[in-house]
Amino acid sequence: MKFENIGLVTLSLIGFVNAACNSAWSQCGGKNFNGETCCVSGYVCQYSNDWYSQCVPGSNNNNGGNNTGSTTTTTLPNNSAVPTNTNNNVQGPKQIFIAGDSTGDSTMANSGKTVGWGKYLSNYVVSSVFNHAKSGRSARSFWREGRWTTLINSVKENDYVFIQFGHNDGGGPYHEKERGCVDGTGNETVTITLSSGEIEVVHTFPWYLRQMVNQVLAKKAHPILLTQTPRKIFNNGKIETPGRFHTYTQNVAKELGIPCIDIYNYIARQYENLGESYLVNNGWFPVDYLHTSPTGADFNAKLLVNAFSKCDKIPELVAVLNDSGKAINYSCAK
Repeated sequence: MKFENIGLVTLSLIGFVNAACNSAWSQCGGKNFNGETCCVSGYVCQYSNDWYSQCVPGSNNNNGGNNTGSTTTTTLPNNSAVPTNTNNNVQGPKQIFIAGDSTGDSTMANSGKTVGWGKYLSNYVVSSVFNHAKSGRSARSFWREGRWTTLINSVKENDYVFIQFGHNDGGGPYHEKERGCVDGTGNETVTITLSSGEIEVVHTFPWYLRQMVNQVLAKKAHPILLTQTPRKIFNNGKIETPGRFHTYTQNVAKELGIPCIDIYNYIARQYENLGESYLVNNGWFPVDYLHTSPTGADFNAKLLVNAFSKCDKIPELVAVLNDSGKAINYSCAK
């Protein structure tokens, strides 16, 4: 009888430890992380960088095979953050993914007058392009709605993922559109009740970017942050200066040691060269100052290709250019 009681207590303790540990694919370590550093059974806490460790499939045998349902943190450096060209036969990605808002969305909008650059990227690469960008989304709403989960579940080793947000992320967590992030750059949070009655813990803009980047790294794939596209707002012939989300994006890339393509300034300099009158007369912004016509969207896609093939050269992406992609040649001024 005593042995049965001991067994029950032991099983209860095992269940308690397992329940306290982080679930599959959850964060389990990193600077400013205050949670548990163990993972549920079948997962280990894998180091990605100083800011992020994640529960990934695996087992831990440090306890001599007596698995208590938890694992300890392992420190396996992930060196896949920045693509490197180690030989002349660079292997390009089979798949490229896009996360973003309407400026990247492939869906024709406003009766076919506007569309995002993501619709045209596949015209210039041989890789399969999966565009998950969705009109009206911020980093917060893209995350909350499960759109990021859908994307990351399809990512394989060596794939590339472009992540671009910023246009819809302002306004704060209480705004009626329910997409604004918490002010700040760290782990600050605000808990709110959505109009649906759902409780949501809202994070900062950099927090969402960090989660996305680190989940890509955990899959041994390659994340690339993109600054947002510029609006057609000129002042004395110059495009307006970008706002705080531009800076946030660049800072997260530096912090995590991954590429950030400053597409905002690459596009802005080209718009300035063309001139405001040219953009207006040719209908590149047919409904407002943000959303591009198909011609404008295709131009932005070409500038992204130009950026990763000539300006911020990424060999693996250069390797997947088709003839049309190889023919793109613009200035790298920004």
